[in-house]
Amino acid sequence: MDKAELRKRFRRLPVSQAASRLVCSCLLEDSAVQNASQLLLYWPLPDEIDITPLFKLDRQLALPKVDITAHTMDFYPFTGELTNGALGVMEPSSVCPVQLRPDALMIVPALAYSLSGVRLGRGMAYYDSYLRGRSIRTIGVITSERILPVIPADRHDVRIERIFCEKGEVRLI
Repeated sequence: MDKAELRKRFRRLPVSQAASRLVCSCLLEDSAVQNASQLLLYWPLPDEIDITPLFKLDRQLALPKVDITAHTMDFYPFTGELTNGALGVMEPSSVCPVQLRPDALMIVPALAYSLSGVRLGRGMAYYDSYLRGRSIRTIGVITSERILPVIPADRHDVRIERIFCEKGEVRLI
């Protein structure tokens, strides 16, 4: 299957709250999450893992904002106040992007992941563009039925370092 067919297959397929709770439990026990002073998170859509339990951590938390005109994304401090963003995703109301810390850790949403860390996003490459050229540790979160042996990779695709599902950390190949 090509990426368009895969997106059609997984888009709008809701993720259960039980699966989200298990993934978050695994993340909260992970030493990288425990030791990061800055977490780059996302506001979950129904077809993504609900990571809102991580919003209670005592760290600097940031969420993405998209500028559709410039086709860019940056992370802004999460203060609890959100607004509806240009793509229909809740975004922080902050006006100044965060300065990345050396120990920043990004939790990355996806429609699916491959066993080699290739991410199937929504097709606009915002995360790939943001991650390219930056040294940010990444953890992908997904349900086990959305982990595929292979996802076609484009030249611009940035691979995710680690992946967690409701069964724990996925061994990447």
